[in-house]
Amino acid sequence: MASDSALFVGWKLPVVGREADALELFGSFVGFLTKQETAGTIDSFEPCLLSPHGGDLDGFILVRGERSKLSALRHSEESRQLSSRLTPDRWRQ
Repeated sequence: MASDSALFVGWKLPVVGREADALELFGSFVGFLTKQETAGTIDSFEPCLLSPHGGDLDGFILVRGERSKLSALRHSEESRQLSSRLTPDRWRQ
């Protein structure tokens, strides 16, 4: 079945001093999505990095696939593990 939905995953710049952690997490997430694409769970994904534009969105990944599969992906254990590595440091500093 062709893609009928998309999942938008956006981010801000990493907290100063946490850039290496953010890059490692980005690589882990891209690896996770590559594995999902190979398995046929998603149809495709497209990372986009934004230039400074006055807003607080600095990049995003658009994940395309079937709605039911994207929903299952969002609630998978591996997805939860990746999400648990995110911290709200930006709001505490």
